[in-house]
Amino acid sequence: MILNAVSITCRRGGIDVLTNLRFALSGGQIMAVTGANGSGKSTLLRTLAGLNTPVSGTLTLDGKDFATDLRRDIAHWVGPDLALKPALSLLDNLRFWMVIQGGQANDDSILKALHRFDIAHLSNRLVNTLSSGQKRRAAMARLFLSPRPFWLLDEPEAALDKDGRESLLQALHEHCGDGGSAIIATHDAHLWQPTFTLEIDAKGEGQAFNRMPPSDTPQRPRTLHNGPLSIVMATVRRDMTLARHGKTDCLQPVLLFLLMVMLFPLSLGPNAATLAPIAGGLMMIAAFFAALLPLERIFSDDAADGTLDTLMTTPAPLPAFVAGRMAAHWLCTGLPLVVVAPLAALMLGLPAAQLSMVAWVMLPVTLLFTLLGTSISALVLSARRGAMLLALLTAPLYIPVLIFGSAALNAVGGDLPLLLLWAVVAVLLPLSPMIASGCLHLMKD
Repeated sequence: MILNAVSITCRRGGIDVLTNLRFALSGGQIMAVTGANGSGKSTLLRTLAGLNTPVSGTLTLDGKDFATDLRRDIAHWVGPDLALKPALSLLDNLRFWMVIQGGQANDDSILKALHRFDIAHLSNRLVNTLSSGQKRRAAMARLFLSPRPFWLLDEPEAALDKDGRESLLQALHEHCGDGGSAIIATHDAHLWQPTFTLEIDAKGEGQAFNRMPPSDTPQRPRTLHNGPLSIVMATVRRDMTLARHGKTDCLQPVLLFLLMVMLFPLSLGPNAATLAPIAGGLMMIAAFFAALLPLERIFSDDAADGTLDTLMTTPAPLPAFVAGRMAAHWLCTGLPLVVVAPLAALMLGLPAAQLSMVAWVMLPVTLLFTLLGTSISALVLSARRGAMLLALLTAPLYIPVLIFGSAALNAVGGDLPLLLLWAVVAVLLPLSPMIASGCLHLMKD
């Protein structure tokens, strides 16, 4: 395989940071990318990984367009953010990434990958108890969870000690010996014994062409793909494990819901004759504010620790990951509201004959809160004052849900309000993951 870049121009923050960049990389070779801070080394790697789009120029692989989908199949990208969840163990983190990258969650393979960097004995330790160097080694272990011919490493020497650098150098030599290639953004090119170096100057220009013939060793096979259902299940397992470690995040919406329901009788009086006719509306108002509370964090944590960026460089379909996040979010925040809703209705004096309908009504209401809120959360992910903007954008979408939910709880209009709620759920269930993933791509660009 020969990767050719001709007259590449890349932009960051509206400014061209790379202009007229040229290089050619063959199998079995390592190219170091050097330059001053801000020269565009990381931007180049993000572009090669498919996270950025070149403004101009061509990227080809063996003479064919190096399209984003192809990059996800054949390139591993390890960026400055390590995409590791602090509240999970190393083993749990790598089980998730193994499925995302196309493999099966095989603990033996994970332990072998960790052993390459001398951290197999730490496999059951929580990531937040590890040093920066140990986290960096764990991120590098992801390279061995599924075979890909191109490695894109952004300053891999950061936080690594001498033994860690030697382990990575040995892994690079083995990778290139098998016909793989590596592009390394670094300030210390000599550490990685590169075949040649691309130095980016102050103008963002540079060119590098290796004089050596390409390796004749066999090329590595492309990554296998896991189906959407495997991605959904891996995401749900990861998020439910995180929820067990952060129980307060699941309890806060329920506690807020119950607290608001208890405050209404205090302000309006405990008379059931006063509360019962408006119980449906009061419950919907409390559910609305309870649903808003956790919305901001649906994607913010994944964006902050690099998970979203890393995920977008893999062959895993983003809508499947979003669907998994939606499912886990509803299980942690929506389902508890459904369970406690009959108790809240009892406190508001709703007739006993209607209590059996409360959970059945709250089920589509909470599902719609999740389906609608997730897309808005993705849309405002990188916005300033995102929490305020999130509330402003979700309120108009939630109001019809509140109206029909209140009507269903108060038995106004017969079964029609409830049927309409379920009909909207049926429409949004397949569409919402695609809409939210589109918003995430929009925010990335």
